[in-house]
Amino acid sequence: MTRTTCHRSLPLILWIALGLLLASPAMADSAGGGDRYQFTARLYGWFPGISGDLKYDLPGTGGSADVDAGDILDALEGVFMGTFLVRRGDWSLITDLIYLNLANDKQSTVSFRHGPGINTRVDQELTGWVWSLAGGYRVYDRDGTRVDALLGARMLDIDAKAKLGITGPLPPTLPSRTLRKSETLWDGIVGVNGRVAFDERWFAPFHLDVGTGDSSLTWQGVAGVGYGFNWGDVTLTYRHLYYDQSGDKLIQNLAFSGPAVGINFRF
Repeated sequence: MTRTTCHRSLPLILWIALGLLLASPAMADSAGGGDRYQFTARLYGWFPGISGDLKYDLPGTGGSADVDAGDILDALEGVFMGTFLVRRGDWSLITDLIYLNLANDKQSTVSFRHGPGINTRVDQELTGWVWSLAGGYRVYDRDGTRVDALLGARMLDIDAKAKLGITGPLPPTLPSRTLRKSETLWDGIVGVNGRVAFDERWFAPFHLDVGTGDSSLTWQGVAGVGYGFNWGDVTLTYRHLYYDQSGDKLIQNLAFSGPAVGINFRF
C-alpha cells in the first residue's frame, strides 16, 4: 500500500472501526451482559516544551531551510485539550483532542542543505491539532488496577510559519522572507491505557501507544499520579508525544514533552 493510499484509507477505516465498536457492546450484552453505558469527560492543561526540526521549502532555489523549533517555540498563546470516553462492559471508545498555538521570536541560526548557515532573527509560529480516536478492550481488571488494549489512529495537523530577518551576510540566493508550510499526518496506533491502584483513592494512570503511517514513527507516553473522588478524579501526569519523518516533510523530528493537570468527570 502506498503512502497516498494509506492516507486516503485511514478515515474510512476509522468509521468502520467506530461502527464495529458501537456494535460490539450490544453483542457482548446479549452474550451475558446487562452492562450500562459509562462516560468519562476529561479537561486538562498540558504545558509542553518542544524540541525538533522543521524543514521549509525555499521558493525559486530548489533548496530548503531547517529551523530548530525547540529554540523558538516556548510561548503558549492558545490551547484547548479534552478527552471523552464511552464504556460498556469490557469495550470502550476514547477520543482525545489537543489544540496548540505557540509563537515566539529569537535570534537563531538557520542551516541549509547546501552551503553555510546564516544568523537570523526568526519569528516562529506554530498552530497544531492533534486528534486521536481508539477502540479499547479491557484485558485486566483486579483490585482497582485496570488495563485496556487500544487500536486506533492519530491525526496531526500543523501550520508553521517562520519570518526570517537576516542579521548576518545575506546569500544571493536567499532574500529575507516569510516561509510557511502546512502538513497533515494520519497514523495508525496500537497501545495500552489504564491505571495501577495503590488504595481506594490513590492510583497511577498510564498510557503508551506507538504507530506509523504518514509518519515514519510516532509514539506517546503518559504516566503520573491521581486521586479519586465520588464524582471523578484529579491527575498530575507527564506526557511525551514524538514524531519522526525524513525527506522533504515539514516535520523532521518533533517532540512535545511536559506536565499535565487533569480533572475527570464520570457520569
